[in-house]
Amino acid sequence: MVHEGGRTPMKKKEFIDVLEYAIAKGRGVRVFINLDELHKEEIISIPAVNVPFKLKYYSSAYNENMRLVNSSKIQILKVVIN
Repeated sequence: MVHEGGRTPMKKKEFIDVLEYAIAKGRGVRVFINLDELHKEEIISIPAVNVPFKLKYYSSAYNENMRLVNSSKIQILKVVIN
């Protein structure tokens, strides 16, 4: 299960669905994040044991378009299950 991002921004519901699936399967995820000033996205690797905590964090810290509430320059582009 993967959201490829691309031209259509990932929505929070899609992101949460992927993380919940990863939790159910005991899998980690990789989160691709864009900062407006960077030329290429960054990748955050989250081990399975941390995914439940990160789900709570991302749910409260990011808006419906997966932009960081405290800095709209940061956006989650896609999430991939490891």
